[in-house]
Amino acid sequence: RQLLARGANVTITSRNPEQAARAAKTLNCDFLVLDLTDAGSVKAAAETLSTRIGALDVLVNNAAILLDHYGSLRALQP
Repeated sequence: RQLLARGANVTITSRNPEQAARAAKTLNCDFLVLDLTDAGSVKAAAETLSTRIGALDVLVNNAAILLDHYGSLRALQP
């Protein structure tokens, strides 16, 4: 919502097309089906985004991470 309010071109991605479409409709933005475990899905999404907008300026990865005992994300070691 904040990115959209600032005029950003936002595309929601999800493995589930119905959920992505619902979220995109609520926010009034675009969506793509994207499953990061499927190389074909990643390639198709990249090609679609390249055609639609040319290049990404910002990528927000909203994948969940479970931190033990509510630890700090900064404390994670690679």
